[in-house]
Amino acid sequence: MKKLLSFILAISVAAACSKSEQPVEYGSVKLKAEQGSTVFVDTKASSEVSDDYAVKITNTTSGAEVQSGTYGTMKGSFTLPVAAYKVEAENCTAAIAESANDNWGQPHYSGSQTFDVAAGSTATVTFECTMVNSKVSLSYDATFTSQFTDYFVEVYTSETRKLTFDANSTIEEGKFAYFAPAILNIVIIGNNKATGAPKTYNQTISLAAKSWHKLTIKASANQGPADLSITVDETIAVVNNDIEVDPYL
Repeated sequence: MKKLLSFILAISVAAACSKSEQPVEYGSVKLKAEQGSTVFVDTKASSEVSDDYAVKITNTTSGAEVQSGTYGTMKGSFTLPVAAYKVEAENCTAAIAESANDNWGQPHYSGSQTFDVAAGSTATVTFECTMVNSKVSLSYDATFTSQFTDYFVEVYTSETRKLTFDANSTIEEGKFAYFAPAILNIVIIGNNKATGAPKTYNQTISLAAKSWHKLTIKASANQGPADLSITVDETIAVVNNDIEVDPYL
């Protein structure tokens, strides 16, 4: 009798458990990621990102990654369980953005968007990937090249990654460096043609994301203390930095 009672009790518990379990509901997701302009002043319209962008989707409640791959494999429609999610996409990692092209770097695009998946419906998720690092170029003004020789400029945000703009590494030669937003150290080194004495000048500027910082190296026109002129127009993201070196000191 006890065995029969136990058997009936086990069946009852199993039946109760099966009734309490709710089936997992699913919805569809369709992604569309666009690549924004290189810098704020670019007027080119956004276009769909390339298929090699890395994409990952996480559950915003649990923090668990639920799906990842390239944009090419995920831009079609696919299903996910009903929940709240976040999608993230980028063209490369932050490390690659600085190590590419022999450490001169490359543009780093990144973007994200949160969305909800509802049962039986399709969530169309559109978001933009924008440039999150800074572009730096350099040119030498005639006032500087006429008074200095054997010159070069070092730029760096970290001692472990110093880049050297020599006489040929200019904007006219298409030479650009890319850095994550930080304080950029600028070291100008050259020999004064008149005195033959070496000259070193140091300056720092703040780098901003999605901005192109154009450095122009100039020599002071008049004899006097060393002078640095940095002009920043906050209304645009092309930042012209004029750096003056006094040749008389």
